[in-house]
Amino acid sequence: MTSPRVLVRWPDMATPDSRTIELHTSSLEVGVAAEMELETIAEHSARTGVSMAPLDPDLLVKPRGLLLEASVDGRAAGIGGYHLPTDLGLAIVCRLYVRPWARRLGVATTLMAALEGAATGAGARYAWAEVARPAVEAMAFWVDRGYEMVEPPPRHPSRSRAFVHRLI
Repeated sequence: MTSPRVLVRWPDMATPDSRTIELHTSSLEVGVAAEMELETIAEHSARTGVSMAPLDPDLLVKPRGLLLEASVDGRAAGIGGYHLPTDLGLAIVCRLYVRPWARRLGVATTLMAALEGAATGAGARYAWAEVARPAVEAMAFWVDRGYEMVEPPPRHPSRSRAFVHRLI
């Protein structure tokens, strides 16, 4: 898939150097994004003991969705996407995943800034994310971004937490 690239310089406060984080649109059907989708599913299953179904790639296609792939200094580092299931102005964030070697480098923050901007441009007023309960670091990430924890999702209230954020 050929697409324009967005370059973002992200100075990581934990290291003396600046790293280049590059974002571009992608698809769960091919290449590195497809590999990271499988990594996401495997990590979730190992951490929670619950299997997770693959996401329908058509959900993350414009105009109702988007999938971004991030690389750090040219190395595939993470993915993140959203979709707008209805016209109610709610973007559901999905498959935000950063490979272990790239965590704490600003990849998730950079992906989310781009996804929130794109979702707002597509008409979303709110963003919603669901996190598996044992993922304490992930829950802290959403709170640090200004998301508020809300009632657990009805599908599996004992296994996950939901977070909502007003975009505009």
